[in-house]
Amino acid sequence: MGKLAILHNNIDKTRNYVLRRENVLGRLPECNICFDDQRVSRHHARIAAVPGTDHYYIEDISARGTYVNFRRIRARHPLKEADRICVLTFHNVHPVELV
Repeated sequence: MGKLAILHNNIDKTRNYVLRRENVLGRLPECNICFDDQRVSRHHARIAAVPGTDHYYIEDISARGTYVNFRRIRARHPLKEADRICVLTFHNVHPVELV
C-alpha cells in the first residue's frame, strides 16, 4: 500500500503528496516535495523506501538539519506512521497510510 505525506507550513497551507519509492524534500522545483523558503536547502532531506519492503526512512542531506518528532537526525532514520518530520521550524511532513 502507498504512503501519503501531508505537508503543513504552519501558516495557511496544507498539501498532500503520494510518496514515491524515492523522494527529495527541498526548495528546487525538481524536488517532489518542494518548499518555497530560501532557508530550506536546495536538496534538504530524502525519504526513501527500504528495498523489498513498504517501510520508509528519512535521511538529512542538508547543513541546517532535519528533525523527526522534534529530535535532530544525523543518520538514516526509520519512519513510522504519524512521525512528525520538521524541516526548520515552519514545515512539517506527516507520513501516513493511504486510505
